[in-house]
Amino acid sequence: MLLFGVFLIILNKVATLVLPGIFKFFVDDVIIEKDPGILNTILLIAAVAVIIQAITAYLLTKILSIQAHKLIAELRVRVQKKVFQFPIGYFEKRKSGEIAKRVMDDVDGLSVIVGNGMVLLIGGIFTFLFVLAILLYINVKLTIYVLIPLFILGFVTLKAYKYIRPIFRERRKIEAEVHGRLNESLSGIHIIKAYNAEKYELDIFRIGVDKIYHYYNKSLTAKAIVLSGATLVFGISALLVLWIGNTMIVKGELTIGEFLSFALYLAFMIAPIIQIGNVGSLLTEAFAGLDRTEEILETETEIDSLRNHELKDIVGNIKFENVSFTYSEGSEVISNITFNIIPAFK
Repeated sequence: MLLFGVFLIILNKVATLVLPGIFKFFVDDVIIEKDPGILNTILLIAAVAVIIQAITAYLLTKILSIQAHKLIAELRVRVQKKVFQFPIGYFEKRKSGEIAKRVMDDVDGLSVIVGNGMVLLIGGIFTFLFVLAILLYINVKLTIYVLIPLFILGFVTLKAYKYIRPIFRERRKIEAEVHGRLNESLSGIHIIKAYNAEKYELDIFRIGVDKIYHYYNKSLTAKAIVLSGATLVFGISALLVLWIGNTMIVKGELTIGEFLSFALYLAFMIAPIIQIGNVGSLLTEAFAGLDRTEEILETETEIDSLRNHELKDIVGNIKFENVSFTYSEGSEVISNITFNIIPAFK
């Protein structure tokens, strides 16, 4: 199903790129050359492309969303099964609310990775490659001028998200700890009030919330730099296209229709980069959550498969004789009970 989703993404992006190319023929052939006979063909191709876009967009949302939530459900069960196999010492060192948050929340990143994030990431990569080939076909010189700021943006973006991922990972860890402490505080509110410890618990909670804010501040600052850089690159690329494109039109190296198509395709190439920048933080946070899930799945359990023996058919009798229980307080015997049980079972 996921492979079929990738095919739908590619088909959707190909259909999307049909419309900008049509403008070249519409301007050069229909308007300038005054050949209205080609207009019906152009409109038919455009209509087919729009229909394909609509159908693939619907299927992508339905298929990938369903698969994402199915994977999330399966992974939650797998993580919970693993948690039940941990030794008691694991639970003594951690709060129950922290463990519950890791089981439920850390795997939610799959909905971003398999769902909207997958569409934007894979779609953006294919759109960039397709549009790059088209731009090189229209005019190599103009494309090279445009690519320089885009490659600079790509390099900065990769560095930024490499820096952000550990921040998201640490923030999730602190959120789980604060969540676990809060759960314990609320469940033990009677004890807290009995010992007049409200201020103590509030101070601990405030420290945890301040740490979460600190990590949010760092991650959002890096994200803002990436988004502002993408906007700056888009503006620079547009100015270069207008400046160099005008010169080439005057020299006869570029037609008006080719220039219009080039400008539209450039927008289609930069738009996915900005979208990937927007979803990049979500993807980074999702992978940080899955990193924590992987830690649980790789944690050693107390179950030893070599010591477990599965019994097949069991036939026999168990006999309890002279079993006694004595309850005493100091040297005084409170109660002394002796009984015999001879059960039989199969």
